[in-house]
Amino acid sequence: MAGTNAELEKLKSLVESNPDALKGAAGSGDVKEASKALAHYASSKGISLTPEEIEKAFSENPGSGASVEALDDDALDKVSGGGSPWCIFTDGCYCFFTK
Repeated sequence: MAGTNAELEKLKSLVESNPDALKGAAGSGDVKEASKALAHYASSKGISLTPEEIEKAFSENPGSGASVEALDDDALDKVSGGGSPWCIFTDGCYCFFTK
């Protein structure tokens, strides 16, 4: 695994120094397609990584410090449009004071 981590770091450095490497399939947003394209790119630069190793690296990185905890009901209501900003009498979207 240590060898894989070193190879992944090499690939990361290459991509950071050449943003054009993420054009096309490598930047498509489809992890399977991106990992195949990045494995091909890595191979062309002498880095030995399989698409599966790259895909695993994607799945191990949930984001830049973002919380991956489930939202409670109150937080979910706030991000899903729950609550009516026009009515002080309800927490829900339905208010007889608005149309």
